[in-house]
Amino acid sequence: AWADHAVVLDNPFAGSYSALLGFKYTAQSANRFGYMYQDVAIPTNISRATLYFKFRQQGYDGLQYDPFHMEIRTTSNTILATVLTFAFNEWNDQFKDSGWLDDDNVSPAGYNLTSYAGSTVRLYFQQDNLYDNLYRTWVFIDDVSVIYKKFVDLAVDGNGDDLFGNTGT
Repeated sequence: AWADHAVVLDNPFAGSYSALLGFKYTAQSANRFGYMYQDVAIPTNISRATLYFKFRQQGYDGLQYDPFHMEIRTTSNTILATVLTFAFNEWNDQFKDSGWLDDDNVSPAGYNLTSYAGSTVRLYFQQDNLYDNLYRTWVFIDDVSVIYKKFVDLAVDGNGDDLFGNTGT
């Protein structure tokens, strides 16, 4: 009863479903929020790990009242990094729609998770209602992915054999 936090058919970016957080269907309450998370193990033997996701905020309230947050946390919920805080600039009774936004709003190359290699991190999404019951705001989240890459060198041994090895070998 705190807030919407469900997988829905309402407004997917791609496919049939998206995640919905906030106060679209649930009655809005002051100082409440909707959240979802996924714990992800980042392997140790990688050259790069990158987070990508798409989001679309809709509703009425602005930054100081109803921000959307995406954070990297430990599995015990300690915040390691805030990837994104997003909200409309103004608050009023006029409906607003951000349209689908993606990793370009975080960074053109997604969010770098490489420093967390060898650990499990929590990808944490939260839509807040921080102040009052006047104006509803909600967010859709879709196409969340973590891409791992491992770079290898191509070594030529002089015998015509091309060998792949770890970077630097």
